[in-house]
Amino acid sequence: MRIHLHIGLEQVGADRLQSVLASKRDQLISKGVLFARSPGNKNHTRLFMAVTDPDHIDP
Repeated sequence: MRIHLHIGLEQVGADRLQSVLASKRDQLISKGVLFARSPGNKNHTRLFMAVTDPDHIDP
């Protein structure tokens, strides 16, 4: 199993990357690639917050 984690600000293309991955979710899963919904359907803000400030995950 491989896990690829991309964490970045919207200004550096993270928003576009998340939009494309979310729109291609069905295609990705058919190829064995999981783009999780649990951290958020598209915007994984909670995951970003957990990494940057583990003591305050939820806004």
